[in-house]
Amino acid sequence: MAIITAEIKRYRAAVNNDTTSNGGRMSTNLITSGVRNSVFPNVSESERTAGITRWRKIFIKVANDDDLTLYNSKVYLKSITGAADYVTICEGNDNNVYSDLSSPRMYGCGVLTTDIAVSDTEITLLVEDTSMSIFNTASADNVIWIGNGTTSEYFENVTAVKTDDSFTLTLNAGDVLANIYSTSNTIVASCIDAGDIACSFDSVSVTSTAGTFDDTAYPILLDNIGTVYDSWTLAFTSASVYTITGASEGLLASGGNISTPASPINSSFAKKYFTISSGAFGGTYEIGDTITFKTYPATIPLWHKEVVPAGAASYSNNTWTETCIGESA
Repeated sequence: MAIITAEIKRYRAAVNNDTTSNGGRMSTNLITSGVRNSVFPNVSESERTAGITRWRKIFIKVANDDDLTLYNSKVYLKSITGAADYVTICEGNDNNVYSDLSSPRMYGCGVLTTDIAVSDTEITLLVEDTSMSIFNTASADNVIWIGNGTTSEYFENVTAVKTDDSFTLTLNAGDVLANIYSTSNTIVASCIDAGDIACSFDSVSVTSTAGTFDDTAYPILLDNIGTVYDSWTLAFTSASVYTITGASEGLLASGGNISTPASPINSSFAKKYFTISSGAFGGTYEIGDTITFKTYPATIPLWHKEVVPAGAASYSNNTWTETCIGESA
């Protein structure tokens, strides 16, 4: 069965505050769309007066029980906020925190400033602040979305020129707009091209005199719902029995035996962290031997930046919209 919209879920990061430790791994705290303060907290009067910049990290998770890959995924903002603040996004990784960020490439959206006709090749848009560099002006590698609530299009290899708080986008040679767009209702966004989203593992290492582990013929099987980002250690307590410990998840209640498959359960999701085939083990193991590897979940880690300019007016029920799209078998 193909991946459906309900299987694209968003989760908070482990730490959500305004310190350097903000971010980190994915938590089990599910974000519900349309719920107040699901990403950013309320802005206080003193923060509006002085101005504030906040960052929050979330994870878009492909929670498909058939472990399907989300192909050619893209993430973008498709609305501007109603208040004086503005939101942009950038790519993260499975474990980085705020102090790890250093001049990341930002993505966002703006409003169309000139009506567009069918077959046009140029788009002009206005962003909410002159500091918003949401398109790459140094290289024609921009992926953009343009939409008006009824029709929409995507384009790749788009060139961008910035002038103060406006951008002029020129489509790649041979590309033309297929629809009419009006300044009254059209949004233009830069897209994060997140590629194919699936679980993976790597960094398999065996510390043993005579034991072997064949992860090519018998790859570690992962689960879109249960797999997490972690570094795992299988530590042998006899020639056949081993414990399973995650650097973050800790010592698991169930270990393994080389004669049977091992499928420890992630109790937070009631799904397997992974499955290790008995066929992967070869040779002879001794007490103290170890096998280590890393697992990566089927997620898109994203940082969100909210800027509230100094002197911003109060605004109730402020919202913005983020979209993730992709294809599945």
